Order: sequence, then C-alpha cells, then structure tokens
Amino acid sequence: MEIDDISFDEEDQNIFLVDDILIKAEALRHSILPKLEVACNYLVELIRDCYGVEVLEDSSFTLSPHFRTHKRVVDVKKNYHEAAIEISGRRQEGYWPGLQKPDGTPVSIVPFGMSLTLDRFGISTSLHLSRPTYTKETFAKFFDFALQYNEEIMAILHRAEYSYWNPHFMDEFPPMTPLSAILKWSHATNYNKIIFEGKPFSFPLDNKRIMRKVFDLMFMFPIYDSFVRIAKGEPERFLSLLKNMNDVIWEADVDDLVEDYQEKRKAKENDQALLDQAKESAARRIKVMPSMRWQVFQRDSWKCVACGKNADDHIWLEVDHIIPRSKGGKNEITNYQTLCNVCNIGKSNKDETDIRKGRL
Repeated sequence: MEIDDISFDEEDQNIFLVDDILIKAEALRHSILPKLEVACNYLVELIRDCYGVEVLEDSSFTLSPHFRTHKRVVDVKKNYHEAAIEISGRRQEGYWPGLQKPDGTPVSIVPFGMSLTLDRFGISTSLHLSRPTYTKETFAKFFDFALQYNEEIMAILHRAEYSYWNPHFMDEFPPMTPLSAILKWSHATNYNKIIFEGKPFSFPLDNKRIMRKVFDLMFMFPIYDSFVRIAKGEPERFLSLLKNMNDVIWEADVDDLVEDYQEKRKAKENDQALLDQAKESAARRIKVMPSMRWQVFQRDSWKCVACGKNADDHIWLEVDHIIPRSKGGKNEITNYQTLCNVCNIGKSNKDETDIRKGRL
C-alpha cells in the first residue's frame, strides 16, 4: 500500500453523518484509519529523508477509533466524530526523565503529540502540548524553548500554514496577538497549552491534497522533536534540524515538492503488469451510494471475503462488482462483495467469481 493509492471522497465524508453509531465506528476503523496510517507511515519516511531521524524510536502511533475487532464482548457505544492518528511519545515508564508529576508518580504518557485527523469537514493536522498533569517546572522547559525560538517557530508556522491563535483565546487576545504574548500568558496562568493547528482541506481529498498535509507535519517536526528531547532530559537539536530543512526543501514550493516525490515514487514502479491491473481495477469501480457501501462492509463482517484480512492487517476495504458493469452487472447489494485493496487490484475485470459463495 502506497501513499499514491489513497484518497477520500464524498462517500467517506458521509459516514460521519450516519446515525448508526456501530456502523460509523466500524467504517472509520476498517475503511478510514488504514488510509490515514499509510499517510503517517509516509510521514515517517519523509522525516527520515529530510532530518535523518527515526521518529518511531521514541514515538508511536495512537489510533482513534481503536476498539477490538476480534472477540469483542460488547458493541461500540461511543459516537465517534473523527478518525485520527496521533504521533506521540512511546508509553513507557522511566523513558521520560524530563517530565515530573506533582505527586511524583512515574511518567509514561507525554503531554504532546502531532495529529492527522479526518472528520466531516475534511482533513487537518495539528501539533499540541495539552495535558496539564505535570509540574509547573516541567512545563517551564517547553515554554522556555518556545520563547527562545519564537521567531524560528513563527517562520515554520507561516511556511506550513499553521495558526497559533484559536477560539480558546478569544476572551484574552485578538487574532493578531504575537505568539510570544500567548506563550507567556499560557504558562503564567497555568493554562499550560501550546496548540498549533494546520489549515484544513475539505472534501473531496485527492492524493495531492493528502500529501500536502503530510508535508505540513514534516515541516512541524523540528518542534515536535524538541518536545521529545526535552521530555527525555536531553538537549534539543532544533537549529540543526532547521538547517536540514533549509538545505533540503526550504526554498522549494510545497506543491512542487509533492509532485517531485510523486514522480520519484512512480519511477520506482517497474512492474507493468501490476500497473495494468491497477488501471483495470479502477475502471471497474464506480461510486456506490454511501449507505450501500457500509451495508456491504457490514454484511461481510468488515473483512475481505477473499483473504479474510481486516484493518488490523494494514489493508483497507473496497466494494467490488462481482459481475462487472461492462458485462451487465447491476449496481445493487447482491452484486457487491468486500475486497481489500490488495485483492481488488489482483481481481481481473473478466473475473465474475462471487468469492462469498466459496466461503459459506
């Protein structure tokens, strides 16, 4: 699965409006989150290429929704309004000596992260310091860093089209308040939050727009990495990473960067047979009514009827026509089956097999 393969359309947007809580949760877990995970894995690659840092050495992905897909005792009852992946510090006691709680209990959860989120409005990104459960001295380390590099952080925010002002500050500051003033107020009042939010993109979301959001998070990484180093009790390397960013991409247009990376990835594709199959698969697909898509997935137990895989196996689900439209196949639920993206690429347009019958 590659970043080039993912997109989100109006049908994906529609699932956030569905009243059935269980269907919504299952759809987000099995159909939306796997694509966001591909995007975040691509972010890890970009960070490695640009900064020479293995981000997952100190961090991990936290997925939402993230409920059991096997042997679940009770149905999901939470009404999810978004699907999100947060990159945050690994949860391990003793790993974060730079963090202290007021009661002195061991620290395993860091107060910061950066997120890629999809909701009914579109796709968005953020970087935040927002869990107020640590000592004032702990938060002072983060705010001292942010104030020391206030101008450089502002340059990054401008480049990545991020905002540091949000409606929470409405009663205290007008929108054009300097970042330094908000930082000083946040720490002095024990609000102790730093929230940077990226410009959202609305549906439909093609591959290029999704990649742009991934690049925005890559721009923000020197700030996130500094938070990690502070939490580990190690010296930050902010200016060093900023120099890497300047050397590699700072002067380039972001859209040109996206196209350049897309071209490089396509150049690596040397299996023409796979490309032909992908094109054939795309030709078979048409828009399925939103309610119909989720009904098919639910009927097939949210897993591929060919290989049995679900979202836990790092695939996403697609609706396949058993009898192709080119051969008179109808757009109705009895002519649909659930395939993962891998099996759907491998299924020929000439193949009219109802795989479900062989598994009954």
